[in-house]
Amino acid sequence: MDYIIKKFDTVSSTNDIAKEQAENGAAEGTVIIADAQEKGRGRLGRSFLSPNGGLYMSVILRPESFEAAVSITTKAAVAAALAIEKCIGEDVSIKWVNDIYYKNKKVCGILTESVFEVEKPKYAVWGIGVNLKTAPQELSDIAGGIGDVDRDILAKCILDEFFGGTHSVFDEYSKRDMLKGKTVTVFRSGKAQYSALASEITANFGLKLIKDNGTEEILQSGEVSVRL
Repeated sequence: MDYIIKKFDTVSSTNDIAKEQAENGAAEGTVIIADAQEKGRGRLGRSFLSPNGGLYMSVILRPESFEAAVSITTKAAVAAALAIEKCIGEDVSIKWVNDIYYKNKKVCGILTESVFEVEKPKYAVWGIGVNLKTAPQELSDIAGGIGDVDRDILAKCILDEFFGGTHSVFDEYSKRDMLKGKTVTVFRSGKAQYSALASEITANFGLKLIKDNGTEEILQSGEVSVRL
């Protein structure tokens, strides 16, 4: 695919710019890249600190079905993981649902936002933020950087893996699953609910948990934390 890449200095959010352009008819494969974001955000409405020195990128997609729209985040996570590994020559892991970890610290987050018309997707935007040399100082205890990587090379590698990769998304996601065999805490509405053993990633990318009483639960969405 030929990408239409548009670069900016500082924006409110690359996802916001991408959504505006998607509403105005921008084609699939339009890519927004910024040096910094003033109002970067992640899942559940959380802010995503985005100072100079990272890769902040959003991509416009035109999925043809609901199923294609909901699969974007996991596909993007695998594309990011594979691209980062190629650029740094080391393994990374994926924390369900959409975070990439390197040396036990978060280095990448992904946010997908979709707009629907009746039952058909109108467009989707997936945004990605990657910490390069360092993480924001205020998050240095939990976030890290992937190293001295050329931002443009990394961006192209992520796009190539997303649009042209021939890998099995499920296989690549599963083998990088950092939660398997670990005890996680499940949160709902921001409050810890219970702890359980993370068993595996299911075929539709749910997280299978085994509770203390032996019962199983499959999370299709939500938030979990793990002690590393």
